[in-house]
Amino acid sequence: MDFSEFTLAMRYLFDMLLEYRKHIMPSTLNHPLPSPLKSQRAYSEVFEWIRTGRYVAGERLPSEREMAELLELNHITVRRGLARLVKEGVIEKRPNVGNFVAQSTRVAPLALVLPEYLQAELAGHPWAGMVLAGGCAAIDPTKYSLSTLYYRSGRLWEDVGRALQNAGVKGILLAPDSSVQPEQVRRLLEAGVNVVATQDVSRLAVLSLPAVQPDHGMALTQLIYGLHERGHRRIRVAMYTCNPLRDELLNALRNALEQTVLGGLDHVLLDIPNPPGVALTESYRAMTDALTASQMPSAVVVPDEFAAADLFQACYRLGIRIPDDLSIAAMVDHTPRAYAVSLTAPNSVVAARQTGEIAIEQLVALTQDSEVSCRRILLRSDVVWRDSVASVETVRPTE
Repeated sequence: MDFSEFTLAMRYLFDMLLEYRKHIMPSTLNHPLPSPLKSQRAYSEVFEWIRTGRYVAGERLPSEREMAELLELNHITVRRGLARLVKEGVIEKRPNVGNFVAQSTRVAPLALVLPEYLQAELAGHPWAGMVLAGGCAAIDPTKYSLSTLYYRSGRLWEDVGRALQNAGVKGILLAPDSSVQPEQVRRLLEAGVNVVATQDVSRLAVLSLPAVQPDHGMALTQLIYGLHERGHRRIRVAMYTCNPLRDELLNALRNALEQTVLGGLDHVLLDIPNPPGVALTESYRAMTDALTASQMPSAVVVPDEFAAADLFQACYRLGIRIPDDLSIAAMVDHTPRAYAVSLTAPNSVVAARQTGEIAIEQLVALTQDSEVSCRRILLRSDVVWRDSVASVETVRPTE
């Protein structure tokens, strides 16, 4: 076969394939393949039906087309969601009969309980999603489910206590904000709810709650020592006034300053007021004021990625070059690729997922009436030194 004959043959084959798609596969052309988010929704909805007892072990589920109508999804999307449930052993697919709830299904509900402000900021606040992802990865979905609940400042019991009881939740991962008091948590414990905290808050110590968290004090200490070793002597550390870990961070900062002889807290600490209801954009002005002071710091340590983003913007407005004029580091950063200059900070992404994984393991042990291995687990989270910090020898004086 010469080249011209080969070309004609390939063109004929191509035309045949087009006809095949047109006449044999019309449903595929008219109905795009389901997106992962839609099949996830189908999976979650059916899983919730089983978890809440709408369909019990051995009961037949609606047909795929009936589910598609109920959920307002394409039946192919529903089929993919059901396939995942079959793979996980939650349901059984019987050929030519239908789908049934597996006989061995015993789903125990657990919950991640978060401050309400994270609900409004969840799309832009990655920590909660990372902890949730870590928790989901650590549980057996045929035995446990993990949902999310929120509480308003000072209303932990009022907002989630009854909901936990009604849903039969036997264990929660609690992210305590500065308003959570021992009496509120004690009511949950007395109601039969096991609690593992994602922060070891000193005022809750009387309850001896198991707690899992990154060692933020160690990270702050590493930052101060590292900046000092790089020649920085004018360092400011920004810290939220309403932070459950403030006392721990202040102790770590005080000890690091004593070891490096950088001065007292009054010369280094930069308070960011963040009482409930106050927009953080207003609170961050304290950092901007420090940049316009008569003696600008050579390095600023910020509490998290939100403060870092605001400081980067302030430097851009003021014509301050990073790290040429100012070095910036963060105690926590869940968005390491969000800045034009890579930010020096601990590996908070890995630490958040590990928090969820280990905390869930502790919680499952408690719900099974087993002893937890350790009441307080601090996860090592070493600082990663990136481009936002320069040695003082290479810092150019501000003109």
